[in-house]
Amino acid sequence: MKTAAILRLTLALQVGAGALVAALAGPREAARWAPWVCGASIPVLLTGLSIGLQLAIDAAKDPRRPRTSMRHVMQVWIGECAASLACFCWLQPFRAGYPEPAAVRDASRPAVLLIHGYACNRGAWLPLVASQRLAAFNVATLDLEPMLADIDGYATAIHEAIGRLRAKCDAPRVTLVCHSMGGLAARAYLRAYGDAQVDRLITIATPHRGTIFARLGRGPNAKQMIFGSDWIAQLQSAMTPAWLGRQVHIGSLDDNLIHPRSSLALPGVARVHWLDGVGHLAMLTDERVWNLVADEVAAQRHPDSSAPDAIAAGRG
Repeated sequence: MKTAAILRLTLALQVGAGALVAALAGPREAARWAPWVCGASIPVLLTGLSIGLQLAIDAAKDPRRPRTSMRHVMQVWIGECAASLACFCWLQPFRAGYPEPAAVRDASRPAVLLIHGYACNRGAWLPLVASQRLAAFNVATLDLEPMLADIDGYATAIHEAIGRLRAKCDAPRVTLVCHSMGGLAARAYLRAYGDAQVDRLITIATPHRGTIFARLGRGPNAKQMIFGSDWIAQLQSAMTPAWLGRQVHIGSLDDNLIHPRSSLALPGVARVHWLDGVGHLAMLTDERVWNLVADEVAAQRHPDSSAPDAIAAGRG
């Protein structure tokens, strides 16, 4: 079953179960629409609770120094809840079939392949694509299916997507832009197929050393992403210094899903951009992230130009 269908089914079960319980337990004189309002609140409550727990664990186990204010934490929580609900209740279940931007057959025009993360699909990239920040490039996406498969198995899908993009626009090489697990899938592709077709790897919120929260996930890919796993160690040993030097990592000091936070960046990469005040999924809708990605891709067109230095960006 496709990820979009799984997400639609999950959403329907949550809303339906909530509505049924409300209808059975509520007063008989309640309006007919009242149970459905209660049902619709279930995804909101579950999302808010899970993200709140993630932030609490982060604060206890890997606190920022100096500690941030409660107001700051609440802003991150609200932003991440909004991004998560939009992503899992609308973009990915119902908008994943949006058309890709038209390709321009021009070998000098940078080509970009967007690779999504765990339990997601290409719908997660719709805000960035619609923002027009990448309008100067040839952009393509893909779905990593099945949703809970081995990460190494995604290497073939990435290889085929790169081939389609290069053929469509005559690009000699492509830049891989990846969110979360997508960055690990891209590195698995590089280990399996080499770097002959890739200019640069740009990762956003990727758990390069794994994350303790992967223990709560399902499927082989979640187990592979557990902090300190053998798979993570093997993947790291395959990265040469030369290839590390062609990677750019973008991470958030407030990422609620990547623990420890140091897992977001590896030593030896070309640049690390640290953002502030934004959660894991909210990075996909953050304009600072969009601008950084566009600047890094544009730097490939003019190799002599310098991309932005490593930064710690303030809250937008």
